[in-house]
Amino acid sequence: MLQSGIVTVKHTKAAELLGVFGLLGIFVLRLFLSTSLQSVTFDEYAHVPAGYSYWKTGDFSLYSKNPPLIKLWFTLPLIITSPRLDFDPSQGNIHPWAVGFSFLKDNLSRYHTLFLQCRAMVILLSAFLGLLIFFWTRALYGLYPALLCLFLYSFCPEILAHSQLCTTDIGGAFFFISSIAFFWIYLRKPTAKQAVLCSVILGAAQIAKFSNLLLYFIYPVVMIAFLKKSDLRKNLLVIALIFLISLFVINLGYFFQGTMRPLGTYTFTSNLMKSTQKYFPGSLPVPFPSSYIEGFDLTQYEVEIGHLFYLNGHLFLKSKWYYFLEAFALKTPIPFLLLIFYRAFFRSSTTYMQGRLAESIFIFVSIVYIANFSFFTSLDIGVRYILPIIPLLSLWISPVILRMTTLWKKILFGLLLFWYAASSLGIHPNYLSYFNEIAGGPEGGRRYLGDSNIDWGQDLPQLKKYMDDHGLSRIKLFYHGVVDPEAYGISYDFPLGEGPSSLKGDIAVSVSFLQGKGIWTVPTLKGKYLSVREGALIWLNRFPHVGRAGYSIYIFHL
Repeated sequence: MLQSGIVTVKHTKAAELLGVFGLLGIFVLRLFLSTSLQSVTFDEYAHVPAGYSYWKTGDFSLYSKNPPLIKLWFTLPLIITSPRLDFDPSQGNIHPWAVGFSFLKDNLSRYHTLFLQCRAMVILLSAFLGLLIFFWTRALYGLYPALLCLFLYSFCPEILAHSQLCTTDIGGAFFFISSIAFFWIYLRKPTAKQAVLCSVILGAAQIAKFSNLLLYFIYPVVMIAFLKKSDLRKNLLVIALIFLISLFVINLGYFFQGTMRPLGTYTFTSNLMKSTQKYFPGSLPVPFPSSYIEGFDLTQYEVEIGHLFYLNGHLFLKSKWYYFLEAFALKTPIPFLLLIFYRAFFRSSTTYMQGRLAESIFIFVSIVYIANFSFFTSLDIGVRYILPIIPLLSLWISPVILRMTTLWKKILFGLLLFWYAASSLGIHPNYLSYFNEIAGGPEGGRRYLGDSNIDWGQDLPQLKKYMDDHGLSRIKLFYHGVVDPEAYGISYDFPLGEGPSSLKGDIAVSVSFLQGKGIWTVPTLKGKYLSVREGALIWLNRFPHVGRAGYSIYIFHL
């Protein structure tokens, strides 16, 4: 009997390892197969040179709109490969996209390879996030829910899309979820050690992404809402201490550069920071690094002025409260949405208090996160801004597998998971442009959403392949991106005219232009500057396309 039990345990362990590393192996393999087919996107163009500049100069001023931690992480390989970087922080405030253009010119022969090296670090970080939510689910519900959680995460097109790009989205999600997890661990076992760990992760989250400031609201609200009143005063004092230690971690992350700089010495652009400067004395020392404060000011300024975005056939500057709800509904596979709906109608079998607490946290944090971006920001330019709710909802959904106790439930559940996997595999390698069947797939999705939901300048390698397959040595191209297409071997002409009378032959056009967006002046490797007026190319929608590169560039023959 004892030997039989040992064999069962070993088999269970083997099955667990096979499940975890099988799912993660497929996840990582798909990412490596697709990332080489994605050209450098808008934000990557500036993120990578900025992150590398931090290693080279020790200065965090370049592209401070995003904190440095994730950029430092994914540019680690560049310390070894040593690309050329023409940036001197003593020259003053230099636009990050100007440095991005210099980085392109100076490293042209291996430009894409350098980004692939950095993208490998993002893939690794996303795999760590998958392991984190697996073990958290394992602790709450057991092995099978944990495997389901990892399956939902690793096959989610939106996760796959941003797990292969050098931006702060996946890194920000990793530290956000880690902060929630370690906070839950502290609430479960409130020791000094757990409080310190929670503080360190919370501080790291702040130097990963500015949206993680939301954690400073979530922590005390969760504490007040879900803990016994008798323990509340003591725990709120602990929260204050956690916040204080996290402040130290933020300063440490910037090597205390500019810490305690007087408030009056800053030149702010956002109304929020200008008001702060107005109502507090100029001699007041600011207990944050100067690059952190300046970066937050730039981020807040963007929130205040908004971004031009596309929604349901129109361009808007003023945000719409329902944007992220609609984007999530159209960009999430339908099986995932159905599982959310099903999960909402039952309580899991978790009986202990910490399990109930975790489930409450999952829902509360997801609602707060969506509400924050729906009502308090103006960044309606991509569902990626609410990326952390996908792993949280995967955690929350996971115990549904324990309810599949009858044959018909198992069959329906299996079909649902098959549909989910097929939706994910079917869009390979164009994960960024994924839309579900409600939207009509990626070709129908461009009627509803734009920007990083479908067109982030990612499909130049696929345009090159299209040209090679169709014997096109040169093409007329309206490309909505920042990397000169010549960097990917594409010979093109940028038409001087934008009307029907001036465009003949084969013309490739980015979806963003078909939606009516324009583009600011973009430099080319030959010293020219390209721009497209807003609304100049929407007339092309009257014509059927003859091909496409991915789902972000459509080819017309006029």
